[in-house]
Amino acid sequence: MSTTHHTVSNKRKLSAAAAATPTVLLENVLAKKCNSQLSQSLPVPASLNLDKLLAWASEKGADVANLVFRGDDKDPFCSARSAYALHSIPPNSSIASIPACLILSETTARESRIGALLAAHIATPEVAAELTQGGRDPYAPGLILLAGYMAYERFVNLASFWKPYFDALPEEYSLPLWWDDASELLEGTNLGHTVAERRKLLVKGLEVIRDACGPLFPSHKLTWKTLRWAYSAISSRAFPRTRPSLPNERNLAAEEPAEISSGASELCLYPVLDMLNHRRGHRIEWQIREGVDVTFVALDGVEKGEEIYNNYGAKGNENLLGNYGFVLDPNPEDYVKIALNIRDASDRFAPAKRAVLARTTPNRLVHLLFEGNNETELPGDLMFVVRLLVMNGCEIDPKADF
Repeated sequence: MSTTHHTVSNKRKLSAAAAATPTVLLENVLAKKCNSQLSQSLPVPASLNLDKLLAWASEKGADVANLVFRGDDKDPFCSARSAYALHSIPPNSSIASIPACLILSETTARESRIGALLAAHIATPEVAAELTQGGRDPYAPGLILLAGYMAYERFVNLASFWKPYFDALPEEYSLPLWWDDASELLEGTNLGHTVAERRKLLVKGLEVIRDACGPLFPSHKLTWKTLRWAYSAISSRAFPRTRPSLPNERNLAAEEPAEISSGASELCLYPVLDMLNHRRGHRIEWQIREGVDVTFVALDGVEKGEEIYNNYGAKGNENLLGNYGFVLDPNPEDYVKIALNIRDASDRFAPAKRAVLARTTPNRLVHLLFEGNNETELPGDLMFVVRLLVMNGCEIDPKADF
Protein backbone atom coordinates (compact mmCIF):
# COMPACT_ATOMS: atom_id res chain seq x y z
CA MET A 1 0.00 0.00 0.00
CA SER A 2 1.41 3.38 -0.95
CA THR A 3 1.87 6.19 1.53
CA THR A 4 0.84 9.72 0.61
CA HIS A 5 2.22 12.94 2.06
CA HIS A 6 -0.40 15.63 2.62
CA THR A 7 1.10 19.11 2.95
CA VAL A 8 -0.79 22.13 4.22
CA SER A 9 -1.04 25.88 3.79
CA ASN A 10 -2.95 28.47 5.78
CA LYS A 11 -4.80 29.99 2.85
CA ARG A 12 -8.31 28.58 3.25
CA LYS A 13 -10.92 28.66 6.00
CA LEU A 14 -12.64 25.55 7.32
CA SER A 15 -14.43 24.18 10.33
CA ALA A 16 -13.20 20.90 11.79
CA ALA A 17 -15.86 18.61 13.19
CA ALA A 18 -15.10 16.30 16.08
CA ALA A 19 -13.72 12.94 14.99
CA ALA A 20 -13.17 9.52 16.49
CA THR A 21 -9.40 9.49 16.02
CA PRO A 22 -6.63 12.07 15.49
CA THR A 23 -6.05 10.64 11.98
CA VAL A 24 -9.62 11.39 10.92
CA LEU A 25 -9.50 14.86 12.44
CA LEU A 26 -6.19 15.74 10.82
CA GLU A 27 -7.32 14.41 7.44
CA ASN A 28 -10.51 16.50 7.69
CA VAL A 29 -8.40 19.57 8.44
CA LEU A 30 -5.91 18.86 5.69
CA ALA A 31 -8.56 18.11 3.10
CA LYS A 32 -9.48 21.78 3.15
CA LYS A 33 -6.13 23.24 4.19
CA CYS A 34 -4.16 21.54 1.46
CA ASN A 35 -3.34 23.52 -1.70
CA SER A 36 -2.41 20.37 -3.59
CA GLN A 37 -0.76 17.00 -3.19
CA LEU A 38 2.92 16.77 -4.02
CA SER A 39 3.27 16.44 -7.77
CA GLN A 40 4.39 13.07 -9.05
CA SER A 41 5.95 14.71 -12.13
CA LEU A 42 9.56 15.88 -12.16
CA PRO A 43 9.68 19.35 -10.55
CA VAL A 44 11.21 22.39 -12.20
CA PRO A 45 14.98 23.04 -11.83
CA ALA A 46 16.42 24.18 -8.49
CA SER A 47 16.38 27.86 -7.60
CA LEU A 48 19.42 30.05 -7.49
CA ASN A 49 19.37 29.94 -3.69
CA LEU A 50 19.74 26.15 -3.72
CA ASP A 51 22.62 26.37 -6.18
CA LYS A 52 24.30 28.88 -3.87
CA LEU A 53 23.68 26.63 -0.88
CA LEU A 54 25.38 23.65 -2.53
CA ALA A 55 28.29 25.83 -3.71
CA TRP A 56 28.73 27.26 -0.19
CA ALA A 57 28.61 23.83 1.40
CA SER A 58 31.17 22.46 -1.08
CA GLU A 59 33.46 25.41 -0.46
CA LYS A 60 33.37 24.68 3.29
CA GLY A 61 34.30 21.03 2.78
CA ALA A 62 30.96 19.25 2.33
CA ASP A 63 30.57 16.37 -0.11
CA VAL A 64 27.28 17.06 -1.93
CA ALA A 65 28.25 15.90 -5.41
CA ASN A 66 25.49 13.27 -5.46
CA LEU A 67 22.67 15.78 -4.87
CA VAL A 68 20.49 17.97 -7.03
CA PHE A 69 17.40 19.76 -5.69
CA ARG A 70 14.28 20.43 -7.71
CA GLY A 71 11.12 22.21 -6.69
CA ASP A 72 8.67 25.03 -7.33
CA ASP A 73 10.49 28.36 -7.00
CA LYS A 74 7.15 30.15 -6.42
CA ASP A 75 6.18 27.99 -3.45
CA PRO A 76 7.09 29.83 -0.21
CA PHE A 77 6.63 26.58 1.75
CA CYS A 78 9.08 24.61 -0.46
CA SER A 79 6.59 21.74 -0.11
CA ALA A 80 7.45 20.26 -3.52
CA ARG A 81 11.22 20.56 -3.13
CA SER A 82 13.02 17.24 -3.26
CA ALA A 83 16.56 15.89 -3.53
CA TYR A 84 17.50 13.59 -6.40
CA ALA A 85 20.54 11.45 -7.12
CA LEU A 86 22.84 12.85 -9.81
CA HIS A 87 24.63 9.51 -9.88
CA SER A 88 23.77 5.98 -8.80
CA ILE A 89 24.63 5.47 -5.12
CA PRO A 90 25.58 1.86 -4.25
CA PRO A 91 24.23 0.24 -1.05
CA ASN A 92 26.04 1.26 2.15
CA SER A 93 27.55 4.29 0.42
CA SER A 94 27.58 7.97 1.29
CA ILE A 95 24.73 10.14 0.07
CA ALA A 96 26.36 13.35 1.29
CA SER A 97 28.38 14.66 4.22
CA ILE A 98 29.01 17.99 5.90
CA PRO A 99 31.99 19.01 8.07
CA ALA A 100 31.63 19.99 11.73
CA CYS A 101 31.96 23.70 10.85
CA LEU A 102 28.59 23.55 9.05
CA ILE A 103 26.68 22.22 12.05
CA LEU A 104 24.48 24.98 13.49
CA SER A 105 23.81 24.26 17.16
CA GLU A 106 23.08 25.80 20.53
CA THR A 107 26.83 25.71 21.15
CA THR A 108 27.34 27.73 17.95
CA ALA A 109 24.91 30.31 19.26
CA ARG A 110 26.62 30.56 22.66
CA GLU A 111 29.94 31.40 21.02
CA SER A 112 28.50 34.50 19.34
CA ARG A 113 28.18 37.91 20.97
CA ILE A 114 24.39 37.88 20.92
CA GLY A 115 24.27 34.25 22.01
CA ALA A 116 26.55 34.86 24.97
CA LEU A 117 24.33 37.69 26.20
CA LEU A 118 21.19 35.65 25.70
CA ALA A 119 22.65 32.50 27.30
CA ALA A 120 23.73 34.44 30.39
CA HIS A 121 20.26 35.94 30.79
CA ILE A 122 18.51 32.61 30.23
CA ALA A 123 20.76 30.99 32.86
CA THR A 124 19.41 33.21 35.64
CA PRO A 125 17.17 31.12 37.94
CA GLU A 126 14.05 33.23 37.43
CA VAL A 127 14.20 33.21 33.62
CA ALA A 128 15.17 29.54 33.44
CA ALA A 129 12.25 28.60 35.68
CA GLU A 130 9.81 30.56 33.53
CA LEU A 131 11.03 29.10 30.23
CA THR A 132 11.11 25.52 31.50
CA GLN A 133 7.80 25.92 33.36
CA GLY A 134 9.44 24.77 36.54
CA GLY A 135 11.42 22.01 34.83
CA ARG A 136 8.58 20.53 32.74
CA ASP A 137 10.07 21.76 29.45
CA PRO A 138 13.85 21.30 29.80
CA TYR A 139 14.79 22.03 26.18
CA ALA A 140 12.91 25.38 25.97
CA PRO A 141 15.93 27.52 27.02
CA GLY A 142 18.13 26.01 24.31
CA LEU A 143 15.39 26.40 21.73
CA ILE A 144 14.93 30.11 22.52
CA LEU A 145 18.70 30.60 22.52
CA LEU A 146 19.08 29.04 19.07
CA ALA A 147 15.96 30.75 17.68
CA GLY A 148 17.16 34.16 18.90
CA TYR A 149 20.57 33.63 17.35
CA MET A 150 19.04 32.50 14.04
CA ALA A 151 16.65 35.47 13.95
CA TYR A 152 19.60 37.81 14.41
CA GLU A 153 21.77 36.09 11.82
CA ARG A 154 19.04 36.03 9.20
CA PHE A 155 17.32 39.39 9.66
CA VAL A 156 20.10 41.62 11.05
CA ASN A 157 23.54 40.29 10.15
CA LEU A 158 23.67 40.65 6.38
CA ALA A 159 27.20 39.21 6.30
CA SER A 160 26.25 36.11 8.30
CA PHE A 161 28.27 32.95 7.75
CA TRP A 162 24.90 31.14 7.55
CA LYS A 163 23.32 33.41 4.91
CA PRO A 164 23.42 30.84 2.05
CA TYR A 165 21.71 28.31 4.30
CA PHE A 166 19.01 30.67 5.58
CA ASP A 167 18.31 31.98 2.07
CA ALA A 168 17.53 28.41 0.96
CA LEU A 169 15.07 27.73 3.79
CA PRO A 170 11.31 28.25 3.32
CA GLU A 171 10.02 31.78 3.75
CA GLU A 172 6.88 30.43 5.40
CA TYR A 173 5.93 27.16 7.08
CA SER A 174 2.78 25.06 6.87
CA LEU A 175 2.87 24.30 10.59
CA PRO A 176 -0.30 24.90 12.69
CA LEU A 177 1.72 27.57 14.51
CA TRP A 178 1.23 29.66 11.33
CA TRP A 179 -2.52 29.06 10.99
CA ASP A 180 -4.69 32.05 11.88
CA ASP A 181 -7.54 29.67 12.73
CA ALA A 182 -5.51 26.98 14.53
CA SER A 183 -7.39 27.41 17.82
CA GLU A 184 -10.71 26.85 16.04
CA LEU A 185 -9.59 23.96 13.85
CA LEU A 186 -7.73 22.08 16.57
CA GLU A 187 -10.02 22.83 19.50
CA GLY A 188 -10.19 19.95 21.95
CA THR A 189 -7.18 18.09 20.51
CA ASN A 190 -3.75 17.38 21.95
CA LEU A 191 -2.22 19.25 19.02
CA GLY A 192 -4.36 22.30 19.74
CA HIS A 193 -2.98 22.38 23.29
CA THR A 194 0.57 21.95 21.98
CA VAL A 195 0.20 24.86 19.55
CA ALA A 196 -1.18 27.09 22.30
CA GLU A 197 1.78 26.22 24.56
CA ARG A 198 4.24 26.95 21.75
CA ARG A 199 2.68 30.36 21.20
CA LYS A 200 3.09 31.11 24.90
CA LEU A 201 6.72 29.99 24.76
CA LEU A 202 7.47 32.27 21.80
CA VAL A 203 5.78 35.24 23.45
CA LYS A 204 7.91 34.66 26.56
CA GLY A 205 10.98 34.02 24.41
CA LEU A 206 10.49 37.31 22.60
CA GLU A 207 10.41 39.09 25.95
CA VAL A 208 13.56 37.27 27.14
CA ILE A 209 15.50 38.12 23.96
CA ARG A 210 14.50 41.78 24.16
CA ASP A 211 15.59 41.96 27.80
CA ALA A 212 18.93 40.27 27.07
CA CYS A 213 20.02 41.85 23.80
CA GLY A 214 17.21 44.00 22.43
CA PRO A 215 19.50 46.95 21.53
CA LEU A 216 21.36 44.71 19.06
CA PHE A 217 18.15 44.27 17.06
CA PRO A 218 16.56 47.09 15.06
CA SER A 219 12.99 47.40 16.35
CA HIS A 220 11.38 45.92 13.24
CA LYS A 221 13.77 42.95 13.11
CA LEU A 222 12.85 41.31 16.42
CA THR A 223 9.16 40.48 16.15
CA TRP A 224 6.74 37.62 16.65
CA LYS A 225 7.04 36.80 12.93
CA THR A 226 10.84 36.71 12.81
CA LEU A 227 11.07 34.57 15.94
CA ARG A 228 8.31 32.29 14.65
CA TRP A 229 10.28 31.76 11.44
CA ALA A 230 13.40 30.76 13.39
CA TYR A 231 11.41 28.48 15.72
CA SER A 232 9.74 26.79 12.75
CA ALA A 233 13.05 26.22 10.98
CA ILE A 234 14.32 24.47 14.11
CA SER A 235 11.12 22.51 14.72
CA SER A 236 10.98 21.15 11.18
CA ARG A 237 14.62 20.17 10.68
CA ALA A 238 16.60 20.02 13.94
CA PHE A 239 18.45 16.93 15.19
CA PRO A 240 19.22 16.24 18.85
CA ARG A 241 22.77 15.52 19.96
CA THR A 242 24.56 15.16 23.28
CA ARG A 243 25.59 18.52 24.62
CA PRO A 244 29.40 19.08 24.58
CA SER A 245 30.94 18.73 28.02
CA LEU A 246 32.82 22.02 27.89
CA PRO A 247 31.10 25.39 27.40
CA ASN A 248 33.28 26.40 24.43
CA GLU A 249 33.59 22.98 22.84
CA ARG A 250 32.10 22.72 19.33
CA ASN A 251 33.03 19.09 18.69
CA LEU A 252 30.28 16.94 17.31
CA ALA A 253 28.89 14.56 19.89
CA ALA A 254 27.02 11.27 19.61
CA GLU A 255 23.63 11.35 17.92
CA GLU A 256 20.57 10.50 20.00
CA PRO A 257 17.92 8.36 18.31
CA ALA A 258 15.09 9.54 20.55
CA GLU A 259 13.44 12.90 21.11
CA ILE A 260 15.23 15.33 23.38
CA SER A 261 14.09 14.62 26.91
CA SER A 262 16.53 16.47 29.14
CA GLY A 263 18.90 19.39 29.28
CA ALA A 264 21.78 16.99 28.55
CA SER A 265 20.96 17.28 24.84
CA GLU A 266 21.05 20.22 22.48
CA LEU A 267 19.42 21.02 19.16
CA CYS A 268 21.44 21.32 15.98
CA LEU A 269 20.80 21.74 12.26
CA TYR A 270 22.62 20.02 9.38
CA PRO A 271 22.52 22.30 6.32
CA VAL A 272 21.79 20.43 3.05
CA LEU A 273 21.36 17.09 4.85
CA ASP A 274 18.24 18.38 6.60
CA MET A 275 16.48 19.03 3.28
CA LEU A 276 15.75 15.39 2.47
CA ASN A 277 12.08 14.44 2.60
CA HIS A 278 10.72 11.77 4.92
CA ARG A 279 9.81 8.25 3.86
CA ARG A 280 8.40 5.89 6.47
CA GLY A 281 10.56 2.79 6.99
CA HIS A 282 13.32 4.06 4.69
CA ARG A 283 16.71 2.56 5.51
CA ILE A 284 19.25 5.31 6.04
CA GLU A 285 22.10 5.69 8.52
CA TRP A 286 23.46 8.86 10.09
CA GLN A 287 27.18 8.37 10.70
CA ILE A 288 28.84 10.76 13.14
CA ARG A 289 32.58 11.31 13.43
CA GLU A 290 33.18 13.44 16.49
CA GLY A 291 34.51 16.86 15.59
CA VAL A 292 34.90 15.85 11.93
CA ASP A 293 31.70 15.38 9.93
CA VAL A 294 28.19 13.99 9.60
CA THR A 295 27.44 11.56 6.77
CA PHE A 296 24.12 10.20 5.57
CA VAL A 297 24.49 6.66 4.18
CA ALA A 298 22.04 4.91 1.82
CA LEU A 299 21.77 1.37 3.17
CA ASP A 300 19.86 0.10 0.12
CA GLY A 301 21.40 2.31 -2.55
CA VAL A 302 19.73 4.88 -4.84
CA GLU A 303 19.45 4.76 -8.62
CA LYS A 304 20.43 7.79 -10.72
CA GLY A 305 17.50 10.19 -10.98
CA GLU A 306 15.59 8.74 -8.02
CA GLU A 307 14.52 10.86 -5.07
CA ILE A 308 16.76 10.58 -2.02
CA TYR A 309 14.89 10.23 1.28
CA ASN A 310 15.59 10.54 4.97
CA ASN A 311 13.64 8.77 7.73
CA TYR A 312 12.43 11.04 10.53
CA GLY A 313 11.53 8.02 12.67
CA ALA A 314 8.25 6.38 13.67
CA LYS A 315 5.96 9.34 14.32
CA GLY A 316 2.19 9.75 14.52
CA ASN A 317 0.37 12.31 12.39
CA GLU A 318 -0.03 14.67 15.34
CA ASN A 319 3.76 14.86 15.64
CA LEU A 320 4.30 15.10 11.88
CA LEU A 321 1.77 17.89 11.41
CA GLY A 322 2.83 19.86 14.48
CA ASN A 323 6.56 19.74 13.75
CA TYR A 324 6.88 19.19 10.01
CA GLY A 325 3.65 20.38 8.41
CA PHE A 326 2.41 17.16 6.80
CA VAL A 327 0.65 13.89 7.60
CA LEU A 328 0.90 10.38 6.15
CA ASP A 329 -2.01 8.37 4.82
CA PRO A 330 -2.00 5.62 5.91
CA ASN A 331 0.22 5.90 8.97
CA PRO A 332 0.51 2.77 11.14
CA GLU A 333 2.37 4.83 13.76
CA ASP A 334 -0.63 7.11 14.25
CA TYR A 335 -2.27 6.83 17.63
CA VAL A 336 -4.93 8.07 19.99
CA LYS A 337 -3.42 9.48 23.17
CA ILE A 338 -5.45 8.78 26.31
CA ALA A 339 -4.25 10.73 29.35
CA LEU A 340 -5.87 9.78 32.66
CA ASN A 341 -5.42 11.58 35.96
CA ILE A 342 -6.11 11.25 39.66
CA ARG A 343 -7.59 14.53 40.87
CA ASP A 344 -6.20 15.03 44.35
CA ALA A 345 -8.24 18.18 45.01
CA SER A 346 -11.64 16.64 44.27
CA ASP A 347 -11.18 12.92 44.96
CA ARG A 348 -10.91 12.12 48.68
CA PHE A 349 -9.79 8.60 47.80
CA ALA A 350 -6.87 9.87 45.70
CA PRO A 351 -4.15 8.81 48.22
CA ALA A 352 -5.51 5.26 48.33
CA LYS A 353 -5.67 5.10 44.55
CA ARG A 354 -2.09 6.33 44.23
CA ALA A 355 -1.02 3.70 46.75
CA VAL A 356 -2.55 0.99 44.55
CA LEU A 357 -0.89 2.41 41.43
CA ALA A 358 2.48 2.51 43.17
CA ARG A 359 2.31 -1.26 43.77
CA THR A 360 1.05 -2.15 40.30
CA THR A 361 3.04 -2.75 37.11
CA PRO A 362 2.40 -1.33 34.57
CA ASN A 363 0.81 1.72 36.17
CA ARG A 364 0.81 4.29 33.39
CA LEU A 365 -1.70 7.14 33.34
CA VAL A 366 -0.92 7.97 29.69
CA HIS A 367 -1.74 5.36 27.05
CA LEU A 368 -1.21 5.34 23.27
CA LEU A 369 -3.57 3.30 21.08
CA PHE A 370 -1.89 2.80 17.70
CA GLU A 371 -3.85 2.76 14.47
CA GLY A 372 -1.65 0.05 12.96
CA ASN A 373 -2.50 -2.45 15.70
CA ASN A 374 -6.17 -2.79 14.59
CA GLU A 375 -7.10 -3.19 18.24
CA THR A 376 -10.58 -4.56 18.91
CA GLU A 377 -10.18 -4.59 22.70
CA LEU A 378 -8.76 -1.95 24.98
CA PRO A 379 -5.47 -2.93 26.68
CA GLY A 380 -5.81 -4.54 30.09
CA ASP A 381 -3.54 -2.05 31.84
CA LEU A 382 -5.64 0.83 30.52
CA MET A 383 -8.88 -0.79 31.73
CA PHE A 384 -7.30 -1.45 35.14
CA VAL A 385 -6.47 2.24 35.62
CA VAL A 386 -9.95 3.29 34.44
CA ARG A 387 -11.59 0.90 36.93
CA LEU A 388 -9.33 2.21 39.70
CA LEU A 389 -10.16 5.85 38.96
CA VAL A 390 -13.91 5.29 39.30
CA MET A 391 -13.75 3.19 42.47
CA ASN A 392 -15.44 4.49 45.61
CA GLY A 393 -14.47 3.99 49.23
CA CYS A 394 -16.25 0.64 49.51
CA GLU A 395 -14.51 -0.79 46.45
CA ILE A 396 -10.91 0.28 46.95
CA ASP A 397 -8.44 -1.39 49.27
CA PRO A 398 -4.94 0.17 49.09
CA LYS A 399 -3.43 -3.04 50.50
CA ALA A 400 -5.15 -5.43 48.07
CA ASP A 401 -3.31 -7.21 45.29
CA PHE A 402 -4.53 -6.50 41.75
